[in-house]
Amino acid sequence: MEDREYYAIRKGFTKFEDISPQMFKKAFLLVYRNLFDAGYFQKYFGNDCTDGRIDGILGNDISTAIFLKVGKAYDWPIFSHIDSYSDVDIFTMIEILHDCCSKPIDSHYHNWNDCGIHVTKADDDSGRKEFRDVINPILKKFRNLEISPKGEILECTEEGFEAIYAAPIPTNDEDNIKKKISAAIIKFRRATANLDERRDALRDLADVLEYLKPQIKGVLMNKDTNELFEIANTFGIRHHNVRQKTDYDKPIWHSWIFYCYLSTVHLCLRLIEQQKKS
Repeated sequence: MEDREYYAIRKGFTKFEDISPQMFKKAFLLVYRNLFDAGYFQKYFGNDCTDGRIDGILGNDISTAIFLKVGKAYDWPIFSHIDSYSDVDIFTMIEILHDCCSKPIDSHYHNWNDCGIHVTKADDDSGRKEFRDVINPILKKFRNLEISPKGEILECTEEGFEAIYAAPIPTNDEDNIKKKISAAIIKFRRATANLDERRDALRDLADVLEYLKPQIKGVLMNKDTNELFEIANTFGIRHHNVRQKTDYDKPIWHSWIFYCYLSTVHLCLRLIEQQKKS
């Protein structure tokens, strides 16, 4: 079938976000089953061969191996126990499956009792990319989420802001700038992020601007510089006092402040770089 919107979707009779958690689980299982049957998880999960179990990297007790990673025991295999999984369980499992998805490079078909594919060599990077390619359309349609190249489930980028996330950060300062910006983006976009975590992300970006303040003065007007920090101080991002505004719609305003600060950091870094070259 073509990847397009059909009549019911175009006319608004059905909306993916209104579909039940049970249907989301079925869609997830369909993707997982297709990759599983093609051998994409044999490197890590092993293979139940008709001649006997062949262990993968996680050994013969996958449930316990996962417990040691996430601190929760999940009933295994997924196919038999999906009904007991909550949304949080599903999202956690999607991240685990991402890391355990490895594309078969060399394999053979075991004919005895129609056993199936035996994978002898697999590539993690290719497998993880293909996993993202097939799971992200489902995550986006049903929950407005996506799994990042680092394997973290995040909120989808708001329309029009895709470029700023993909833009390279023009600096060699890893600790004071690059790592803080990357951490702020992850905190803000994380699917489970609450208001406090999003405020922390804003604070991280404000800290980057504070660090750049001596150089910013050379590329921005003083009034512009003062207004940047006034936002953080007025809306309770960096300091806490009785003069601050607290009765505002935080989800909406925090999004505005985040994109304002992120784009300003990029602008300032480029202006600073341009000034150095002139």
